[in-house]
Amino acid sequence: MILQSAWDELRRLGRDWHRLLLLLAPILASATCIWVYSDRIARELPVGFIDQDRTSLSRTLEREFDATPQIHLVEFSNETELSEAFRRGEVRGAIIIPDGLDERVREGGTSSITVWRDCTVPVVANQVYAATAGVITTKLAQLATGRIMITGVAYSQAKELALPLRLDARIPENPFLDYMRYMAPGLITSFLQMCLMIAGGNLLPRGWRGSPHPRRELLGRALPWLGILGSAGTLALFGLVRYTGYSLEFVPASLGLGALLMVASLLVGAMASRFIHNPLKLAQNLLAFNTPAFLLSGYAFPEWAFPPLLEAVTRPLPFSLFMDALRAFTGGPDGREFIGLIGLSLYALVPLVVLAIPRRGPAAPERDTIPHQMDLHRFSIGAELRHAITTPGLNMLFVLAIPLYLLLYGSVYGRKEEIKLPVAVTGSYSSAIARDLVRDLGAHRRLHILPMDEVDAAYAMRSGRVRAVLHIPENLDWRIRSKLSTSIPLEVHADRLLPAGDIQRAIGEVLSYKSAVITSGAFLVKGLSLRQSAERAVPIRIDDHPAFNPLETYGDYMLPFLGALILHQILLVAIAFASARRGPSINRAIPYVLWFLVWMALWMWFGLGYFEVPHQAHWPALILLIGLGFSAVACLGMILGTLLGSELAVLQCTAFSSYPFFFLSGSSWPHEMLPFWAQRLGDLIPLTPMCAGLNRAYRMGANTADVRPELLHLSILLAAYALLAVLVRKWFVKRTVRIRKEQGNTGGITCAPVYSS
Repeated sequence: MILQSAWDELRRLGRDWHRLLLLLAPILASATCIWVYSDRIARELPVGFIDQDRTSLSRTLEREFDATPQIHLVEFSNETELSEAFRRGEVRGAIIIPDGLDERVREGGTSSITVWRDCTVPVVANQVYAATAGVITTKLAQLATGRIMITGVAYSQAKELALPLRLDARIPENPFLDYMRYMAPGLITSFLQMCLMIAGGNLLPRGWRGSPHPRRELLGRALPWLGILGSAGTLALFGLVRYTGYSLEFVPASLGLGALLMVASLLVGAMASRFIHNPLKLAQNLLAFNTPAFLLSGYAFPEWAFPPLLEAVTRPLPFSLFMDALRAFTGGPDGREFIGLIGLSLYALVPLVVLAIPRRGPAAPERDTIPHQMDLHRFSIGAELRHAITTPGLNMLFVLAIPLYLLLYGSVYGRKEEIKLPVAVTGSYSSAIARDLVRDLGAHRRLHILPMDEVDAAYAMRSGRVRAVLHIPENLDWRIRSKLSTSIPLEVHADRLLPAGDIQRAIGEVLSYKSAVITSGAFLVKGLSLRQSAERAVPIRIDDHPAFNPLETYGDYMLPFLGALILHQILLVAIAFASARRGPSINRAIPYVLWFLVWMALWMWFGLGYFEVPHQAHWPALILLIGLGFSAVACLGMILGTLLGSELAVLQCTAFSSYPFFFLSGSSWPHEMLPFWAQRLGDLIPLTPMCAGLNRAYRMGANTADVRPELLHLSILLAAYALLAVLVRKWFVKRTVRIRKEQGNTGGITCAPVYSS
């Protein structure tokens, strides 16, 4: 019976392309998302450059800036042109060398190099800052060395004294902050969980009550899914080890955890099918459970920054437990591996107990298909609205899903800033210099300093109580007095990239400040004033301007993009759902587009305003972008819904498109850094030009002329998808009429099978 059921499921996969597509969806979605990060580290970002000084020093700095792998300089003649380039999306940052830089430096003063960074995308902002700060710090040390030598100090000592404190950051889990290495394990497993949970809910073609031996049939039909996806997951894991540098010790723990998560996911889906017998309601509930799993796991944004109630609800979710255990097994905080293993085991055991409960009464035969009435009659906005609100399944998408997802993600990311990250400080901090350093570190708004001994710090690091350990050398005071530079070791957890980068930067800023104070002492002893000494210690400095997201908060970055993504995806699914049931109709899409336009306006006007997202909105450009974008999405949804042929197939297949669409759109990774074919694929998605234009029109005040390329892109997509929708409509009407004639049915036809349980 079990082997026969396994064979039946394999045959079912072969003849039902909807089900085969569900099987392939996690593999294709994972490959697409990882493909986006194939460059692994952002490089050659376009950065505007204005040289107002035009001296040998400014030309040297220009060459050094352009030589950094992260940025590619684009020259401008004035700041007006540069500002326009920002609004057109042509540059990701700007470097302005002021007039009189060389003269000011030669006179012994301090001059500032202005750096503007597009902080609407953190990856871009961080790379621009790292590149420019590295060049300026190196040049500062060279110039300060020469100034110190003039006071009679030998070159070797002057070189040491020019930059007395250096940060030696060590990130064992991910030394280069490689985005592919960070993102790939979570993306693959989240897609596998979603696929297996949905598949588990629809393993029995006739449903739990319609199968004569549901448990044995369930076990047999589960084998192909676990075997195929388990093999795919194993291959993906070894691929990650090969290409991203994970240790081989990562493999056994990951394989065991992955297998436990897949079994638990499939069993949870099967258990849900015992209580929810309508396949559409079952799929919707399972998707609502799985879709936010990746973001709510703390993968993208630390879970300790969630509202307390939301954190308490999300920590016991299967994917959150899996990630906690995986982080612990791969060098992250200890202690969570046991919680993760126990939690996932319970997710497997509880469904087994529920499924073992005997069924009351004999097996009840159930229909294999649900008849659908294909409406080819005249269009009415009122009738369509009533249909959308009253149709089971569609009403959840049309009415409930929008506010629920917007409120959920808004509560996670709204008004969130990375502050007071716990950092342990070990070593000797009894000297005056060390005490001042610890006090200055504690005064930084992003750091919460916890003095500890090395044993306690190591335990706090393993348990996750602190995110980094900074060690102050025993001989720090002696080395400073001896005019010797000192490296300050810092070990950082990189299981979450956002806190790791913030901690490094914050500590680097404090050490740069303290280095300047120490260096100025070399000039004070020569009789210079305090102001003169401070200027001579810092020949050039970075005047950093985080543009369009001044606090550099993750919430202000994510919320506008998330609103666009949520409404884009729900509109796509709703239109595809309606088209699968009643056939495609451009007129019928009008109420949906208008309804989602209202929600987008509410989100941008009230939602983002409530969460205090900074903006310089140009509303005419926004209205055009949103109107064209949602119209193109509606046409694409009609095409997909008609081709997929059933609501269940629509829900199952489009559910996996959210994350690939988001990554391909360039919202999380610079669009210019995507592989060529990934860029072309992303260009076919209305979300890509819509997000690019919305970002600049909302945050930067870009007008309709500035977003003309995006408007043209959306117009082309709208025309192409509208034409395809008309052609699909004609094909559908001919097919419907032919089938009605064959069946002698004037009132409706039965469309593609939708399995009921």
